[in-house]
Amino acid sequence: MKERMKKLAGLPVIIIMFAVILILGIRSGELSAAKAALIRMKNGCILGCVLCMAGYILVDAMGIHSALKRQGIHLPFRDVLMVSLRGQYYYYITPSASGGQPMQIYYLRELGVPAGVGTSVLVCHFVAFQTMLAVLMTVFAIPYYRYIRSNIDPHLPLLVIGYIVNLSMVLMVLLLSFSRKPVRILISLSVRLAAFFHLSKKPDALRERLQRTADLFHESMDRMRQHPLEIVRQLILGGIQQLLLMSVLYIIYRGLGLSGDTLPHLIAMGLAQYISAGYVPIPGASGAQEGVFSLYFRQIFPEGNCFAAMILWRSTTFYLPLVASAVSIVAYRIRKGDKPVIRKRR
Repeated sequence: MKERMKKLAGLPVIIIMFAVILILGIRSGELSAAKAALIRMKNGCILGCVLCMAGYILVDAMGIHSALKRQGIHLPFRDVLMVSLRGQYYYYITPSASGGQPMQIYYLRELGVPAGVGTSVLVCHFVAFQTMLAVLMTVFAIPYYRYIRSNIDPHLPLLVIGYIVNLSMVLMVLLLSFSRKPVRILISLSVRLAAFFHLSKKPDALRERLQRTADLFHESMDRMRQHPLEIVRQLILGGIQQLLLMSVLYIIYRGLGLSGDTLPHLIAMGLAQYISAGYVPIPGASGAQEGVFSLYFRQIFPEGNCFAAMILWRSTTFYLPLVASAVSIVAYRIRKGDKPVIRKRR
C-alpha cells in the first residue's frame, strides 16, 4: 500500500493544477472561446499530435536499446519500450522529472541489467537529450532571435535562466560521469548521512556496495567513450526526440486554421517554452508549463485560440502519455513473472 501511495504522490498536484487552470479559463471567459476553437479544429490534428508523441517514445526506446547493445546487452526491443514507457510515468509525476531514471534503472535491473551498466546507459541517453535541447535552442535562436524576442520580450529572463540551468545540469552530470573523485565524495557523504539517521545498520557494507556500483558505472562510461559513433547516434536520436515534441505545436497551429508562422518558427518557440518552464521543481512542471505557454504564445494563437492550443498541447504531450505510461505499469505487473533472458555479447 505504501509503495502504491508513493507512486501516486505527484498526481494530486497535477490534478489540482489542472483544475486551477480550468477555473481560471472559465473566469476569464477563455474556456468557452477555446471550446469553439476546438470544434472548428481541422480533422487529423489530434491524430498528428498523437503520432508525434508515439514517435517521441519510440525514439526514446531506440536510444536506450542502442546504448544497451553497445554495452553488450541484448534485450528485446518491446521490453526496452516498456522500460521507456514506465519511466515516462515517473518523469511526469516527480518534481523536475527526478524519478524517471531511477525507476528505469530499477526496471532494467529486474530484466537482469546491472545497476552500474543501466545507470551509465541512461546517463548517456539523458546527457544527449539535454545537450541537444541546448544545441537546438542555440541553432534556432540565431536566425529567429527577433521572432522569439518579439513574442517573449518582457519574459526573456525566464529563457536565460532555463538555458543556464539546462547547461549546468549537463555539465554536472558529465563531471560525475567522468571523474571518480566527486562520486567517491558523494558516496562517503551518503553513507555518513545514512548512518547518522540510522537508515543503514551496516554502513561499511553499504559503502562497499555503492562503490562497486559506481566502479561498474564508470567502467561502462569508459566503454561508451570508446565508441564515438554511439555517442553521435545518441545525440541524433535526442535531437529527433526534441523535434518531434516541438512539431506538436505546429500541428496544433495549423489544425486551428492559423497560418503565417512556419514550422521552424514554432519549433524555435517550443524550445524556448520548454527550456523556460522545464526546470521548475513541480511534478510535470504543472502550472509552470501552462503559465509560460500563455505568456509566450499569446500573439501566435490570438483571440481565444491560445487557451485552446494550450489545452490541446498539454493533453497530447503530457496527460495522454501519463495515462499510457500508467497503463503500461499495470500491464507490467500482470506479466511480471515473464522475464526475458538477456543475451550478452561474447
